[in-house]
Amino acid sequence: VAVLMDSVASVNKGIKYAQGYRILAYNGSERQTVMNLRKAIIARVPEQKDYLTYQQPNFRLKIGDYFSRMEAQQVLNQISDLIPNAHIVQDQINIPKQ
Repeated sequence: VAVLMDSVASVNKGIKYAQGYRILAYNGSERQTVMNLRKAIIARVPEQKDYLTYQQPNFRLKIGDYFSRMEAQQVLNQISDLIPNAHIVQDQINIPKQ
C-alpha cells in the first residue's frame, strides 16, 4: 500500500494544470487602459497572479488561479470598485507548487 501511495504522489506532482476559475478583469483594445488597470490590481492584491494576453486586436487581463468559485468571489469583492464589470470565468488554472 505504501508503494502504491508513493507512486500516486509522484504522478500527482507532475500535474501542473486543472480546471478552475479566474477573474476576467478586462477585455478590450486599449493598451494603456489595461496596463493602468493591471498596476492598480497588483497594488490592491499583490499576492494574486495576473495573466495578460493579446490576441489582435484585444487585450485580456485575468486574475488568479482559483479552484472554487467562492475563492474567486472573495478576491473579486476586494477589487470590484476598481473594475465594476469584472466577472468570474472558468479557465485552465496553474496548480501552485507545494
